Amino acid sequence: MFSWLKWGKPPHPMADLEKVREWVAALPGHDPARALDKVAGWLDSIDRIPKFGLRQRLELIDLLDKAANTHWRKLAQEYISAPYLHGADEDRLWNASFGFWKMLGTAYLRCIEKFGAEGAATEGGREDLALIAGRALRASSLQLKWTFLRYGQVEKRIWRELGSTYLFAESQGFAALRADIYPAPRGQSSAQEELLRALMLVMASPSNLAPLKQHIAERVIGYFGSRFVLEREPALECGFSFDLAMAAPPAPLQREKAAGSMVRFFG
Repeated sequence: MFSWLKWGKPPHPMADLEKVREWVAALPGHDPARALDKVAGWLDSIDRIPKFGLRQRLELIDLLDKAANTHWRKLAQEYISAPYLHGADEDRLWNASFGFWKMLGTAYLRCIEKFGAEGAATEGGREDLALIAGRALRASSLQLKWTFLRYGQVEKRIWRELGSTYLFAESQGFAALRADIYPAPRGQSSAQEELLRALMLVMASPSNLAPLKQHIAERVIGYFGSRFVLEREPALECGFSFDLAMAAPPAPLQREKAAGSMVRFFG
């Protein structure tokens, strides 16, 4: 993976990939919240080192992303299946999950910024770029989900990141390119599908659903993700719109809503 990129080795503990693998292997399996907190801290450390090249960042982030998967699934199952959680216990699980997805999304967005600074990729790197954008969008989508689980107000930052990441994919010509973003289920996807899943989750009115039903809605939307449509112009099958540059949530389509360079219509 990411073989089309070159990388150096700055003097930093996170630059030693074998050492990072040892840290990952020592993550506490009995305490997923603590494990995710540790991974989030490592991602933050990578983000603060400007000398890390693009390939090195991606290899480290990919390692931490995959290592966190089992821990996050354990935590999510505990949170959703235990409505009796409250107070400090609920705070701890929620903060660990949301904090992890926020840091992971930031890490992939930094890679996109690095890509822009270091120049265009070769043709062989388009699938890797599709993976980066797809994972960044998935991280934003899961931040939405966890905000909804608490019936909270979505940060404007998340709408902004959804829009800018998809614009990056469009500008590089791979928005519809499918790649193996994560292992199955929902493994193969594209930037367009990931954006649509996030937007359709919002339009499912999750604030009116109990947490378990929110989780079911997200899974159903994920299953049908490839069947949703996204257009630059209003269309019969598109009942909603999203402005990629407005840092605002999607909304039902209004008659007076005009097409624009940053407006996308979906349904």
